[in-house]
Amino acid sequence: MSLERTLGKITWALQAFQNVIPKAACNHFIVFTTIATEPGITVGEVNQTIGMPPTSTARALSVLFKKARKREGFDLVETRPDPEDARIKHCYLTPKGDRLWTQIRRILEK
Repeated sequence: MSLERTLGKITWALQAFQNVIPKAACNHFIVFTTIATEPGITVGEVNQTIGMPPTSTARALSVLFKKARKREGFDLVETRPDPEDARIKHCYLTPKGDRLWTQIRRILEK
């Protein structure tokens, strides 16, 4: 696959994401796709995987949750406590996040 075609697919995927989150930054997309490709990943593992500072990951996640700090979030990601250690949070897509990920995957797999 050519570089131009790959970049075109990434652009279309980002546009699909921005249709849901109009002012989304690349951080939001990176965190979302990391969780989509690794369901159950912990917040700490997201930081390690993408190499973002924990505060940047936390800000990106807050937008992806149903409730952001002082406003409504986009309800794309949820966390669930670890069954053995409630301090550890595992990240999963919500049904809305699953639908968006399906759309993005279709774009990337064309």
